[in-house]
Formats: sequence, structure tokens, C-alpha cells
Amino acid sequence: MPFFKRIMKRISSIKSIMKTKIIMSLTNKYPEIDTLMKIINIMVRKYHEECISAGIATDLDGDGLMDEMEEDDRWVPYLLTLGLIYKVQKNDSKAWYNHETSFLQNDDLQEKFLTTFGYFWHLLVEISKCIRTQSSEDVLEQLRTTMTCIPQEDIIYAHSTDQQHLGDHCPDFALTLQRDQKLVVLTICGTRMIPAPEMKDVFMDLYADTEPFLHGHAHRGMAIGCRNIVEKVLPFILSTLEENPGYEIMVTGYSLGAGISQLVTMEFSEGESRKVIPSGTIIRCFCYGTPPVFYSDEVQDYKCPNVYSVTFNNDGLISASLTNVLKLFMQIKALERMHMRRRDMCRLVFSKSDFNINPLESFRKSGGNEQEEEGDEDIQTNADEDDDEDEMGDTENELKSELWMQVREALDKVSHGGDLIHLEHPSKLFIFKRKNDIITRIFHDTNPFTCSLRLRASMFKDHMPWGYNTLFEGYGLSSDDVDLNCVK
Repeated sequence: MPFFKRIMKRISSIKSIMKTKIIMSLTNKYPEIDTLMKIINIMVRKYHEECISAGIATDLDGDGLMDEMEEDDRWVPYLLTLGLIYKVQKNDSKAWYNHETSFLQNDDLQEKFLTTFGYFWHLLVEISKCIRTQSSEDVLEQLRTTMTCIPQEDIIYAHSTDQQHLGDHCPDFALTLQRDQKLVVLTICGTRMIPAPEMKDVFMDLYADTEPFLHGHAHRGMAIGCRNIVEKVLPFILSTLEENPGYEIMVTGYSLGAGISQLVTMEFSEGESRKVIPSGTIIRCFCYGTPPVFYSDEVQDYKCPNVYSVTFNNDGLISASLTNVLKLFMQIKALERMHMRRRDMCRLVFSKSDFNINPLESFRKSGGNEQEEEGDEDIQTNADEDDDEDEMGDTENELKSELWMQVREALDKVSHGGDLIHLEHPSKLFIFKRKNDIITRIFHDTNPFTCSLRLRASMFKDHMPWGYNTLFEGYGLSSDDVDLNCVK
């Protein structure tokens, strides 16, 4: 036994040394990892503090870290735990997500939205493709050569990721003219993954804590991107507006670029840039697959005028924030602490919805006692077989209702992450679902989307560019289709 202990100790030591060397190597290549690790450590500490504060963990030794949970020799798959959270979320969203006031009933207006949003989506995709396949160091010249949908003289400025330090970094973007609509268009691309992942873009996504921005706080990485883009592009915008009086500004972006585009629009509308932009210039923003990016310290439920967030179906990024990720971990912890049996968890996850059953009424019917699963087979009555089955079904539903009540009570103990700032959407949300027909929902109140990380089976798939390509297939193929009156 001592021999094997020495071997295991040696292996553990080697693993520790390798881990340290790998981290040091990565830190030398990507200094941002050090800051990212600090954010992660803050998150871990906050997770412990909030679990203890919510009463879903203990801290017997008083070190601020929760004690190890007592093991009960059972393995519970995380998918079952997430399944319970998913079903509670899905049930709670029925009242507001499917409310009749959420649906756009005007087919003509829906067509205008799709063609207008679709045109600028296709433009964004084309610009991203041209910038990211360029081989020349002169990005502007390369873009003018490869872009066929815009005259060369109307491609004013282009930038490709090139900085070594995140503080100077901004994602790919381009400034173009749309003469038909009298627009100066700033297009901000998403996280660069082709031909290889651009780590500065990735770090910009992951710098998800907050820093002061205008009259509130913003996603730190995206605020950095916003400042760097404004510094580079504002002189070109001003000179273009001077040469083309009466033109409007349109800012568009996807994913990382969507978050940054909202902050850029806010800076143009309310920040120092507003002082130098010609008075009366209309500024709009179309952003696709956008995360929560801003919280106002002064205005409750703040919305920046003329900012429109376009979402495809169950795109999960619209609810992704540091506080919501922390909340999800805490909810998982709360359910683990219940020590539910796997059979009960499976019963709830794979059953049809039982939320319509009044849990208090079910509790009274059962005499205040939880019906154990093992006792189901012992239920006997003198009634006929059909009555027997009805009673079995009633008891089953009562048990499920009682279990659901316990699950909900556990989840309700969890709130947002303490003093972490809870980011929101400074825009109205358009959610499009396309199968046989297209269904459009419009939400002016976006708080339900940012109170929790919304778990959906297609939350990752629907965020991908091909999801939006599917949505806008056949729409917005020509600038003649654009009707900005629908978003005024």
C-alpha cells in the first residue's frame, strides 16, 4: 500500500507542476489570462458567499467558504438537475412569453421588419467574410476589392484585429455608405473564429464583470471594445457626415459585435461623441444575438432610443451574464442539497407538466403526508379496476405536485449574485421563430430575459450565424427592400 501511495503522490505532484507550467506559458503568451483568473476567483468566492447567505450551504469553520456537502453515495447527473430548472423556467415563462400582447399580428409590418433587419444582416455577414479571408495587410483595399455589393468609393474604413494587448483591441469592423437610405453604416463583427480563434476577441467576451460607463455600468470587455472602436472610427464618421449632410448613422453588430454596437450607439447618442456629431443626426442600431451589456444607475429599465435587438428563436446569449451564470450554479447547489432520489427527479423531468395542479390542494388531499413511491403498489380499494387506476393517477399527481413545490422553494432561495451588478438590455427585443411560418414577438420589457440564464435545448445552436441565415433566407436581398420607417 505505501508503494502505491508514493506512486499516487508522485503523479499528483507531476500534475501540479505541469498545471503550473501550462498556466505560466499561457500567461506569458496571453497576459489577459491573469486578469481572467482574477475574475474567476472573484466568481468562486462570490458563489461560496451567496450559497452560505442563502442558506443552501454551511460555513462551520467561518472561513467564508462553504463546507463540503455530506455525501449520500448517490450519483446524480447534472442533466437531471438542469432538467428540473428548465421545466420550472419553461412553466414560469408561459404567462409572459406567450401572452397575446407579445405577438406581432400585422403581417405587412412583420414583412418590413424581416426585409429591413435581413438586409443589414446579410451586409454584416458579407463584410465579416471579406475581412476574415483577406490576405493583404491593407484591409481597406482588400475589402474594396472583394466586396461586390457596395461601390469601392463607399467603403470608407476597415479594421482587422491586430493588437497584442486587450486594452488596445477591438474586433473587426468596417464603415460604409448606403446612399439609397442616406446612411453611414458602422458594422461590427462578432468573435473571430475563422481561420483560427482570435484570443483577444475571446477574452473580450470573457471579461464579463463591469466597469463604469456613461450613467451606469457596462460589460467590461465590451466597454473596452466600444472605446477603442469609437476612437478609431469617429473621425471618419464626422468627415463623412460633413461630406453628406442629412445622412443618418446606423450601427450593426453580431454577438460580441452586438454588445459593443449597443454601447457605441449609447456613446454616440449620450456620451462625449454626441457633442461633435452634427445636431439632429439620427442614430440607429440593429444588433443580432446580443447579450445583456448595461445597467443604468439613474434610470430604471433604461432603454436607448432606436436600438433594436434581433434574436433568433431560443438564442441563449440574450440571457447570458456573470450574475445569471452565478445564479444557475447556486440553483444547482440548492437542488443538490435537497438530496432528491434519482427516480423522483426522472419522474419530474420526463413527465408531462404537472404545474397546473395546485400544490397546496394536493397537499391537503394527501392529509399532509408525502406519498412514498414504494407505497404506490400497495394501494388497494374495493372499487373496480378503472377506479383503481384513477386513484393511482391522483396519488401520482399529488406526489409530483408536492415534489415540484419543494423544488420551487429551493430555487426561490436563490437570488442574484449579491453586490455583482446585474446587466440588462438597453433595447427592445425582437424574437423571430421560423419553421413553416414565421412568428414574431416584441418585448419592450426585457427584464424576464435577464433575470436567469434561460435554459433551452437549442440555446447554443440558435445563436450560431447559420441560424440567423435561416431566419433571413429570402429576405433583405436588395437595398430596395429596406424600409426604415418601420423602426421609427
